Amino acid sequence: MEGENVGSSQVRLGSTSSDGYVILSRGQNANGDGSNWLAPEIAFYGHNVIKLKAGELIFRAGDRVQGIYFLKSGLVKVLRKLLTPKGRMAQDRFLCEILGSRTYFGCVDFFTGSYYQYEAVTLQPSEVVFIEKNTFQTICEKNPSILRELLRQAFHHIKDLETRLDQQYLASVGERIAHVLLDLGERFGESTPQGIVINLKLTRSEFAQLAGTINESLSRHLGELQKEGIIEVQGKKITIRDTKRLEGKLSYPTKS
Repeated sequence: MEGENVGSSQVRLGSTSSDGYVILSRGQNANGDGSNWLAPEIAFYGHNVIKLKAGELIFRAGDRVQGIYFLKSGLVKVLRKLLTPKGRMAQDRFLCEILGSRTYFGCVDFFTGSYYQYEAVTLQPSEVVFIEKNTFQTICEKNPSILRELLRQAFHHIKDLETRLDQQYLASVGERIAHVLLDLGERFGESTPQGIVINLKLTRSEFAQLAGTINESLSRHLGELQKEGIIEVQGKKITIRDTKRLEGKLSYPTKS
């Protein structure tokens, strides 16, 4: 049976990892046999979980699609590899999005192609479930609710893309940066007495890519927000000290 590249080692479908975890493969449920299918949410919390450290590669562009992924816990960043980096895209990889826990990923390529067009890398220690193609199809047949969840996430993703497209035409660089800060704070921030702390350890280039700008513009606008007391920047950690004033930088609604 073909293996799946996860991080620096190759983990075989249906095999047991060094930590004693099993990757769900054809004909198996979380108990390791072919009978008594468990509901997906129960199966996901069985023994088919891959534990990864921060910075580990889950799949790369060009890898053959062998299944679908579910992020049980942690954070994953999805990147697009650029064949000919130029201009403001001087990096060879472009950060497209950050995924939080309880999210399916690798879905578009799973349903539309034979090879991944993007790469996925853990942003922090994460637990990832890999479900082999035939197994996933069987799960969906037994549990249609999983398809409803995939559709919900797909439409949410489309809405997010529409928002980002609107911003490219309607929003200034400063507004796009404010929007990214608010979005990251809402999704991944930690509430503290000092404000909402965003500590994703993104590089300046990655943050700028999320906002659709360049490093120099990002640094200038973050500096201005810090002078106004709206945020505090400490290395890669950003604290939103005044959410209301940051929202006031936007000239368009961010929620519906």
